[in-house]
Amino acid sequence: MSTADSEPSRQVLDEAPTRAVRMLKTLGTHLHIRAILASRGYTHDDHHEGWRLLHEASGFNPLATGPVVTLTAPLDESVRAALIEIDATDEPLLRILRASLSRRFPAQAAFVLDGVEATQGAGSVIGVATILARLDALASDPARKKTRADDRKALDLVAQRGYGPERINDLRALLKKAQSSPDVLPSADAITSAGADPTRAVALAALHAWWKEWSEIARAVIRRRDHLILLGLAHRAARKASVAPV
Repeated sequence: MSTADSEPSRQVLDEAPTRAVRMLKTLGTHLHIRAILASRGYTHDDHHEGWRLLHEASGFNPLATGPVVTLTAPLDESVRAALIEIDATDEPLLRILRASLSRRFPAQAAFVLDGVEATQGAGSVIGVATILARLDALASDPARKKTRADDRKALDLVAQRGYGPERINDLRALLKKAQSSPDVLPSADAITSAGADPTRAVALAALHAWWKEWSEIARAVIRRRDHLILLGLAHRAARKASVAPV
């Protein structure tokens, strides 16, 4: 077994909540996909275990037991508005950052965007919060001292693309509002560095292990690519430009 298999990197652990919430959301809303995994032993207990581990990795402590996450309960209108705006923000944010950073600062692009995809509901909250935390790391993480010059240039480029300090602060305010409801996952602690909290690092490792187990089983038994895409285990193929005959 390789070291990468036995000891996930910090970056892999930080991506675990994003990956897990996509899988859990798909298995909770696409019962035909869940039925395929159920044929290999995926039970309600396994599903609830995933949500429990996601909560623990997110620093979320619900007062009641039962179904872990729901966005169906009535929400304060300001919370609902914040969620709608975050939902509308994550896709253009990802596309602009990927297009802007990938060519000029590929290392920074990989650090900020790896494992993050546009999604909906709680997933969009996690995605945007992840990006903001990683942009903060570009600005001030002591572990990135060797790349600080390029990190700052990348941040300057991000600001030119419309995501300067003022817009970033607006997004932080939206996240805070969206997370003010107990029905919205995750808490602000969900996106902090795993290395800063040994307890959370253990929780992230457990969540990653849960996701790794079921993602490998899903890849082995699910044949339809669109199902794998919904689970976050495959990507849509880029369209090839048609070439007119000469």
